[in-house]
Amino acid sequence: MLKKIALTKRRATAMAALRELRAKRTQLRADEAELQKQIDASDDVSEELLAKVDQLEKDRDETGEAIDKLEKEIEEIDAKLAELDDDTDPNDPEGTGATGSRSSGGPSNRRAITTPTSNPNYRSRSRCFRSRSDCEAFYQRSEVKDWLGHIRTLGGSGKRSVTGAELTIPTIVLDVVRDNLEEGSKLISRVRLRRERGQARQTVIGKVPDGVWTEMCANLNELNFVFTELEVDGYKVGGYIPICNATLKDSDLNLGEEIMGMLLGAIGSALDKAIVYGLGPDSKMPVGIVTRLNQASQPGYWGANQGAWTDLRTSNILKLDIGAKAGIEFFQPLLGAMAKAKPNYSASGRTTWIMNRKTHLDLMARGLAFNSAGTLVAGLGNQMPVENGDIIELEFMPDNELVGGFMDVFLLVEREGGTVSISDQVFFLQDKTVYKAVARYDGQPIFGEAFVAINYNNAEVTKTMSFTPDYANQDMNVLICIAAEGASGKTRVTVSGTVSGSNKLMYKVKATNDGLKVGAKPVGYTQFTSGSTEIVAATGTPIAVVEVDTAGRIVSTGSVLSVAGA
Repeated sequence: MLKKIALTKRRATAMAALRELRAKRTQLRADEAELQKQIDASDDVSEELLAKVDQLEKDRDETGEAIDKLEKEIEEIDAKLAELDDDTDPNDPEGTGATGSRSSGGPSNRRAITTPTSNPNYRSRSRCFRSRSDCEAFYQRSEVKDWLGHIRTLGGSGKRSVTGAELTIPTIVLDVVRDNLEEGSKLISRVRLRRERGQARQTVIGKVPDGVWTEMCANLNELNFVFTELEVDGYKVGGYIPICNATLKDSDLNLGEEIMGMLLGAIGSALDKAIVYGLGPDSKMPVGIVTRLNQASQPGYWGANQGAWTDLRTSNILKLDIGAKAGIEFFQPLLGAMAKAKPNYSASGRTTWIMNRKTHLDLMARGLAFNSAGTLVAGLGNQMPVENGDIIELEFMPDNELVGGFMDVFLLVEREGGTVSISDQVFFLQDKTVYKAVARYDGQPIFGEAFVAINYNNAEVTKTMSFTPDYANQDMNVLICIAAEGASGKTRVTVSGTVSGSNKLMYKVKATNDGLKVGAKPVGYTQFTSGSTEIVAATGTPIAVVEVDTAGRIVSTGSVLSVAGA
């Protein structure tokens, strides 16, 4: 149905604008807190500070009005889509119509889930609703009540081993999580978010060429527009949600808010880290900004129509020796390095700079100055000085480093669907039931030239970041262990075949590794050095050996019989 496709695309555009406004509102709240600190620290509020307060209040009011307007528009679109769904042909439940195709701009079975009313004093636990009436109306929906009812049944069944219990999350719930994901992810509202089904190709336009000047009546020149095709897949991101069993017995609203809030947090934090440092298809995750900048050769995932691959390691990964400087001497070279991010491919022209809180405060300290009244003021708040790019704090970022550029040149693709699985065993003693949630995403920078990574303290830029290992899908590595005589009553064990030289080796005497799984904790084991540590054990005594990764989990096992020295 053409009308449905048009309305869905219109809604997607409105939602993108709404996400930007919500991000701006969050920024304004942070700015307001910063101004409050300045007012509290000032004996006499200057005219300059008053002007900032007036401007902030104006921006806050305008942003609030724009959000209300967009939410009302989206509600009206949802209502129209709901009417179309009610009229859908039973033999065409997907709403594909005669063409047999479905818009990738959003789900086809939307219902009105918001109202234009809001209460500034109301804050839902999941942060997904702006008024109690919105929240209550959502949890009264039949599909939401059925879903929560199934969760109660599975989680509170009293069975000690709930296995294989999997429940599809209703589209309406995923829609709310999706539309409010900026509460859990700080970057998702900044990137170019698209929805696709299965493996797909996204076509994007490259740099817009200049027009050609000529005589008034002369022939026009053909413009060389370059279209780039990015192939994207879908990789699973997930987490578990431990919920107190008492909550299971509570209202749908309390249970739903608990689950929705945890979904936002689990998915959002994983997305942020992947957008910056994602390791790519080989690790079953998106390609992060820093990973793209650090590529030494064209990667295997690079599509035939993706355009020319470029080596950006020298031009866009920058080490600056300005750690001992401040003021102009510091910010001038820093801004020069940030200028390496090219705006040619950005539609918004807005930059975002990602750093941890320590780095943010360090930049603020370097920008401190005295105003005309002799009051100490910060040269930047939540925006970079002069350049005015937004600053986003993410605590996994290394100290003295910032990564960023034109974030709308990062393509993030979301897959449809999601599941929640239930178990009452993991947190049995804590009287909690665990709900495991998963979603599917992929993505990569469309053009790496739009981004830079900078260390300003004369150190190499951090090029890789560790992610929580996928123990569940990893085979146990086998260690090769050889025993040799040590001092009297002692044995030295030499180990080879480890996963990583940075991991630790541990042993346990009179034990076997039978039944150990990848990711288990090494309970009762003692650390040792291969080939030199002397282990006390009588000849013929079994010695179990494990390799433990940096997260303190077992990834390899081996064993040997001791050969004690005389």
